Amino acid sequence: MKSTGSKKFAKGELAKMILCAIGVGLAIGVVVTMPGILLALKPFFGNEKVSRRSFGKTYRTLTRKKLVEIKKVNGEYLVELTEEGRRRQKLAELKTLARNAMISMPTKWDRKWHLLVFDIPESKKEAREAFRSFLEHFGFFKFQDSVFIHPFGYHKEIGLFKEMFELQQHIYCFSLGEEDMPPHVFSHFKKLLVM
Repeated sequence: MKSTGSKKFAKGELAKMILCAIGVGLAIGVVVTMPGILLALKPFFGNEKVSRRSFGKTYRTLTRKKLVEIKKVNGEYLVELTEEGRRRQKLAELKTLARNAMISMPTKWDRKWHLLVFDIPESKKEAREAFRSFLEHFGFFKFQDSVFIHPFGYHKEIGLFKEMFELQQHIYCFSLGEEDMPPHVFSHFKKLLVM
């Protein structure tokens, strides 16, 4: 059998790509058939080759889970994310950010420690777990379940997370001096601080 050259995606990878593509709001004219939607989304996939079969199966799953919907607006059909779909898209974006981003190291440490405390409600449980993973990826020290510490600044990255998930009222940042830091926390970052 001749290979189609289409990529085999890891579990959930194609779904994330479709959610992110639809997240921009996609007008598809009067073509709402499966090939039509795939062709409309094709520019968002870059050089990735997506088979019609894989796309169709994934798109139907997203529809069944009520993550995407098609609306008719002014005679045109618009493929949109539902509220739950937007939430899933944000989680996908956050995981990508966490994989690729790094906290920038200052040329000189100001000898301040950054304490992050959060109280994210159960209604935002997935965002809370994603946030913990985000902090662990960035190398934060877990002091308690909802208390993390790092010697360098991270306000831009945390601010982005708070904005994406509307958590401004649930995440708090504080700066502490060396005298306030337990020895085992300092020891944890010792190698980083002597670089």
